[in-house]
Parts: sequence; C-alpha cells; structure tokens
Amino acid sequence: MPALKAGLRYRFHAQGILASAVTITPNTAANIFVGSLLVNNANTANVVPKTGAANVQLTATAASGDFVELICDGTIWHAFGSSRVAAGLA
Repeated sequence: MPALKAGLRYRFHAQGILASAVTITPNTAANIFVGSLLVNNANTANVVPKTGAANVQLTATAASGDFVELICDGTIWHAFGSSRVAAGLA
C-alpha cells in the first residue's frame, strides 16, 4: 500500500479462482488495518474482525467477485469486504 493519505481508497477483487493467496500489507508496520470482513459459512454470514491487523488477504479459496475495500483516514486503513466462501478472506 502507498503511504497514508486521507481519502485514499482501493478495492481488490478476485477474478476467477486464485492460484494462491493475495496478501495486502501496509507500507510500514505502523499502518494497520481495522474493520470487518464478511464471509459466507454454510449460508450464514461470519465476521472476520480486523483490529490492528498487519495484513488483509484474499485467500486461495476466494471466489470470483469476492472483494476487499480499503479506505485511509490519514492514520490507518479501514478494511471491509465480502466473500461467498467461508475461508475466502482473512
């Protein structure tokens, strides 16, 4: 990720089946991710919390259309996303 700057916004999508996990990390250890990722576990939404997380991941089991959106407030990255499979986001 680039240096922190209020208003930056990025959205990452899985297109097709991923060959391996895609890990998104901040440019320094101090730039942490906070937020919630929703995953579908047997047709029930489960939350993957991000509280001071070092990264956000679209896993190798992510399905086409799964996404993670990252928004910077100038201090940290706020993460939210959705996956239609139980382990699609981490």
